[in-house]
Amino acid sequence: MYNKIKILKQIRQLLTNGHGVYTACKIAGISYVTLYSWKNRWPRIERYIDTILVRRTQLVEDALYKSALKGSNYAQTFWLKNRGTNWKDTALIDQSQHIHLTSIKGAIESANRNAGKNRIPESTERARVLETKSD
Repeated sequence: MYNKIKILKQIRQLLTNGHGVYTACKIAGISYVTLYSWKNRWPRIERYIDTILVRRTQLVEDALYKSALKGSNYAQTFWLKNRGTNWKDTALIDQSQHIHLTSIKGAIESANRNAGKNRIPESTERARVLETKSD
């Protein structure tokens, strides 16, 4: 039988030290499925683990923010791209294969002009059909 309290304390310590949930379970001697079933059965355990993970993330965010304030360009850029409200990363676009809309418009207009030259007007076509029917 598991000593849940002892195992949960060990998992807490492992998570606090930076291990992932799956690895912490493995080191503590239980499967991830067991922890998952405990979390479903006792929601307090889930809140407990989530609090540890949120606290870990907050520590990293705080360190990133401090680094940005000290002048790290990388930290500043990362912070603004991920936390800034009006900042986002933009992808570089390969312009070598870029087709301009004006080129497409010109090609369509040229095709329409050429198509009109080779077409027989509808009135002439109808007249031929009527002559054939009357014969």
